[in-house]
Amino acid sequence: MLKFHHCPVVHLGPIVDKMLEGSLTGAVIEDMLAPETVQQLLELMVPLNGRFRTDLNHGNGFSLPGMFGQLHKHQHMHAVEDYFNDIGPFVQDAEELFGGGLQSLLEKALTRVLVPYSIQPLATLLPFSFRVVFAGMGGLSLHKDGDLLPIIHQSVEELIRTTIDPDTMMSWFFTLQQPERGGELWVADSSYGQHLKIANTTLQAPDGTLTDATRTDHIKVCTPVGSLLVFRGGNHWHSVVPPAIGCRDRITIGGFMALHRTEGHIVYWT
Repeated sequence: MLKFHHCPVVHLGPIVDKMLEGSLTGAVIEDMLAPETVQQLLELMVPLNGRFRTDLNHGNGFSLPGMFGQLHKHQHMHAVEDYFNDIGPFVQDAEELFGGGLQSLLEKALTRVLVPYSIQPLATLLPFSFRVVFAGMGGLSLHKDGDLLPIIHQSVEELIRTTIDPDTMMSWFFTLQQPERGGELWVADSSYGQHLKIANTTLQAPDGTLTDATRTDHIKVCTPVGSLLVFRGGNHWHSVVPPAIGCRDRITIGGFMALHRTEGHIVYWT
């Protein structure tokens, strides 16, 4: 099943339970960030880029700073150390460049959308990051966020698993820049959720049947500048369509979220 709401926040209604029960894939909520806020966020990325840039998807983009999903076990433990060492300086620099209140602004916007759930950052992990997908390159490859946990370094995996219910993982991001062509979020139907990825665009069903992911039931979701997208990235295979050559890069700020394992509210991290 694939179903996205596109609407202003005043017409949204509760969405978390609908996503978790499978009757809703996600929502695009328009005009969550004012144009001047979007411009301010784009401008503060310039000085941050000099200190915190981390490769994203093998040269197809970058993030500011890194994300937990980039901490693959094949990487040296220095990558984990860099992740944690960057959190304090990055958040401090971003807040100062923004003039204060950046994390509060993001939390308030998320809270408006995730009613009746309250929300708070997952302690000790990065609360948000910027992600840039280059125009004219390969986009972001097919992935499913729930599959990231087993492949990241154990120390980070344990911090996440002991706090959240992994089956409720969702993704959230605000769009700061959308290319003129391309750059959409590509999402496969949930019926492929138990398939394994065995090649760039090849999925294998539990019975061994191979499927070309490009031929699956799917949807392309465009996210206008200033909008907030929330979707069930934990159990839906998804990717980012490459922004077309000569177009603007795709730029977002966001992360992941899930229900707290025991306390009933939502926590977020990146």
